[in-house]
Amino acid sequence: MPDKSRTELSIIVPVLNEERTVGGLLTLLGGQEGVVFEVMVCDGGSGDDTLEMARCALDAAPFPGRIVRSGPGRGRQMNAGAAESRGEWLLFLHVDSRFEDSAALRKGVDALRAAVDSRGDYRVAGRFALRFEGRGAGSPGCCAFFQGKARLNRPGCIHGDQGFLLSRSFFEDLGGYREDQPILEDETLAAAVFEKGAWMLLPAAIGTSARRFESEGWFERQLLNALILNFNRLQWAPFFSQAPGIYRQQKDCGPLRLLPFFELIAALLRREPRWERFRLWRGSGDYVNDNAWQVALALDIWRFRMRPEPPIAPAWRCLNAFDGWFRVVVENPVGRWGCTAAVYLWFHLYKGLLRWRARGTGSPPGLAESATENLGEEKNDES
Repeated sequence: MPDKSRTELSIIVPVLNEERTVGGLLTLLGGQEGVVFEVMVCDGGSGDDTLEMARCALDAAPFPGRIVRSGPGRGRQMNAGAAESRGEWLLFLHVDSRFEDSAALRKGVDALRAAVDSRGDYRVAGRFALRFEGRGAGSPGCCAFFQGKARLNRPGCIHGDQGFLLSRSFFEDLGGYREDQPILEDETLAAAVFEKGAWMLLPAAIGTSARRFESEGWFERQLLNALILNFNRLQWAPFFSQAPGIYRQQKDCGPLRLLPFFELIAALLRREPRWERFRLWRGSGDYVNDNAWQVALALDIWRFRMRPEPPIAPAWRCLNAFDGWFRVVVENPVGRWGCTAAVYLWFHLYKGLLRWRARGTGSPPGLAESATENLGEEKNDES
């Protein structure tokens, strides 16, 4: 039986204008059994009724909870919540997350504690098996692919929507979340865990809302995510300082237009010296090359007939074959240069296709033109 005299787990939930979702999460957390926990709702400056909804839900909850205010930025919010929490274990949870299993938290803490005891140190973090919730009827293959990918212990596969569970000691050793990153703070922490310790998949599932993907479009959102991750890896600051609307708030989501981002990238590239353009194209080729294994993963998902939830520990035959022998065919100088050329050609061809589609639909200029005008550049197709 858990010791009710001490807080075993602190759940840190960052919020910003989430009046429609925060109450639902707190109500559902009240159904978790077998673990003594508190919830820190960390607000980054909401302008709606988020705080009032959170207070009402916390007043009615069977667990203790507090509202923590901080400056904007999810990393800053979560650090503030962790600093005021008391639990031995910390769970960083998105506000649109859900647990169907009433023992999910108990299973997660027990599994992580066992892993820590087995290792002999606290340098291990866990995340839950991802499950998308929502209509998703038009994209069962996308759901299956990203849920399967989230079950892999590979860099680039672990994201904040899976819930990050780790000991307070390990979190402090990692230095917490980066507060100078407006986005991708979870990617940075996940990479730090890989560098200093290990990740594990916890024996429970976490549901996350598919509302952003359903609203913006599965393909469009994931393609933009790939561009963001690529430029983050290359540390290309101009893209992040100039690109508007990279990661809009959930309440502002709608169909995502990719053409503005492609035109902005082209305009920013024209400003760079030749050597920097070469570095960016070459690095982008390396990024694609390093992620070629995802093709093998997609084949494995197809083998499972694109079930929304593939087995947690499936036999990844295609992926294992790629790692075993096909990787050397791809990840070599010839393969990397080939990927660089392919990325260059794809970017320009796809940008042209997006322009053609925009002319056919009569889409307003909007973001694309304003972005390039702000740069003071003459628009042309060279990059």
